[in-house]
Amino acid sequence: MALGVLAGMAALKIPGISALISVSDTFFMASAMLFGPAPAMVALAVDSASLAWRRGYSLQRMLFNATAPTISLWTATHVFFWVANVPPLSNGTTWVPGALPALAGMAVVYFGLNSGLTAVAIALDTRSSVLDVWRKLTPLAVNYAAATSRLTPLAVNYAAATSSAFCLVV
Repeated sequence: MALGVLAGMAALKIPGISALISVSDTFFMASAMLFGPAPAMVALAVDSASLAWRRGYSLQRMLFNATAPTISLWTATHVFFWVANVPPLSNGTTWVPGALPALAGMAVVYFGLNSGLTAVAIALDTRSSVLDVWRKLTPLAVNYAAATSRLTPLAVNYAAATSSAFCLVV
């Protein structure tokens, strides 16, 4: 959570729309792969709410920012575990080569839901077309793809190091 919140402090505003982008998704997606959706959701909600609070957003917008990404990540994490057919990696699971489609599914679902919910909120706020707003958000898909490519070695190495350290202690 600490790494995600720190990364979230460096969020950048997307020109032309009221949305921010951050590399913190890498840490939350890795947390979801390692420990399951619940801890990642808590960490993401704290990050999103604190970012909204620092930006001076209204309570309604702060609640939306805390819940929309968490619902998206919860759903995406379940897709990952369903497709990969593995438990959280912190349970001693070693990486399964066939899990790459699961990672792709996780990224697509997370981006699709998060950007879709955000597009609806922005469209309602600005009285714009949801599709027009969503089209402006589609370049953010690159951030989700990059987060997925960064989180894979992070999560796998963490799981392997934790398992090795546990074996050394026992």
